[in-house]
Amino acid sequence: CLKWLNAYREELSDLDITPAQARALLYLQRNPDSSVRQCAQVFGVVGSTMSHLVRDLHRKGWITKQHSPQDDRHVLLALSPKGHIL
Repeated sequence: CLKWLNAYREELSDLDITPAQARALLYLQRNPDSSVRQCAQVFGVVGSTMSHLVRDLHRKGWITKQHSPQDDRHVLLALSPKGHIL
């Protein structure tokens, strides 16, 4: 996965996506409805770092966010239609 990201760094830059954001998109493609907390654990970052990355992806239209039906404090993430096209 990291080799792929490095090989496509220029293309990602053209899409205004960082390698870390692309990695998150790939993860969400395989693990839809993951929480911000789950993503932070998988990527080995603190929640605030993951929240910042998620906020940028959401603002760019690559992912969707919704509150968990089981616990309103948890936000679930998934690729948007735009994210699936990528």
